[in-house]
Amino acid sequence: MSGHQARQVSSTADLLSAVADESVREIRVTGPIASVPTLRLAPGQSLVGEGASAQLAFAAGVDGVQLSRDNVVKALCLAADVDRRVVFNDTGQTTFGRIALEKLRVVGVVQLLAAEAVRAGHVEAHGIDIVAADARGFDRRPKGYGVQVVPGAFTLWNQNEDPAATITADLTGLSVGAAASSSAAVATGRVG
Repeated sequence: MSGHQARQVSSTADLLSAVADESVREIRVTGPIASVPTLRLAPGQSLVGEGASAQLAFAAGVDGVQLSRDNVVKALCLAADVDRRVVFNDTGQTTFGRIALEKLRVVGVVQLLAAEAVRAGHVEAHGIDIVAADARGFDRRPKGYGVQVVPGAFTLWNQNEDPAATITADLTGLSVGAAASSSAAVATGRVG
């Protein structure tokens, strides 16, 4: 693609520079990167792991990757605090466009909300392994028939009351928790 570039990153500084440069369409993570602040992918940007050691460990107390629209996050380990959002979307966008999440191993909550401005879009999520997540602290909860429901480790929720707001999804291979999950991996924010 002319005018569009891919960039390999192996440090927090490289990662932040690539995310800030909207001409970089594909950001390729080549190894483990620690103490990452919250990232916001620009429309059309992709964040892709390259190799088995591709991992982003977010700083304590911050959310992870914020998607805008038409984003891809693929082949990565992503770790935030278990009670933080490791992947979430910008509800100020009018559409998801097409969001694709593929082959991810994560610590933290995956939360995609069609709320506020979001009125349309499509989500593809395939092969997402959520090692640990705690969504009990989130205040947005489905309510009805006198009860509230705690959102899950993976939440895709159309909160619009407008019947014209249409969100579609293709979700396969989602798993949460495992008997073999290590409490040490959760405590350090590392997966892998």
